Amino acid sequence: MNWSDPDLDEAISPFGRRFVVQISLLLQLVAGVGSAFSPNIYVYIALRFLSGASTSGVIINVYVLGAEWTGTSKRALFIVIPHTFYSVGLMMLSGVAYGIRNWRIMHLVLFSPIILSFGLFHWVLPESARWLMTQGRKEEARQAIRKAAGVNRRKVPEALLDKLEVETTPEAGSILDLFRVSYLRKCTISMGCIWFAISVVYYGLSLNVGNFGLDIYLTQFIFGIVEVPARLGSAVIIDHFGRRICLIVTLVCGGATCLSILAIPKGIL
Repeated sequence: MNWSDPDLDEAISPFGRRFVVQISLLLQLVAGVGSAFSPNIYVYIALRFLSGASTSGVIINVYVLGAEWTGTSKRALFIVIPHTFYSVGLMMLSGVAYGIRNWRIMHLVLFSPIILSFGLFHWVLPESARWLMTQGRKEEARQAIRKAAGVNRRKVPEALLDKLEVETTPEAGSILDLFRVSYLRKCTISMGCIWFAISVVYYGLSLNVGNFGLDIYLTQFIFGIVEVPARLGSAVIIDHFGRRICLIVTLVCGGATCLSILAIPKGIL
């Protein structure tokens, strides 16, 4: 069983994904609760910045961890199902904001579930077996694999576990490697442009709910509920057509839809 993959080298992280997720959750909790007690807008902005940075630390590492522990046949489904809870959270946010009009109290209510998530992740979230191998912690990696097999009611042959190895010693790297290596540079720039476009469209529509002519809480709830079948349906489409084709088609369709809005007479909207 070979755990060496130069394209997915994790040696640049001396802490592991599980630790980063826990620290990010703690930072998110502190920044979120602290926002409720902000004395001015400047402190609020700084705390929201920390909250956003910690959110990225959670999202990126949780998805990668899940992908590592999920078989290739179910990987798309794993990515989509947790992602659907973004929509569920968006719907719940509409209800919380409608019922709690004091923004300080609302911050405390919205960030309190992180306490539960922190405890749950501490006891449930496994460390990356691959990262453990890169750090020379072979026995811990074996235990993690046994535990995962037990959850799935399977048994891993000891002979197979004895074959765990890393063929080469991973070299230390830095974020600059994303631009030094030609292939990584192309992927980084491409994904940066894609995420920029997606964020502009998605948040542009979400933050414009007040101009849709309906109650902003109802509109936000509708935004959330329509995303549920869209996200779940994408798992089936991805399995059938692949990620690359789906990404291209959805970007083109999304862009064409936004441009077509310009052709609709203003009085109709």
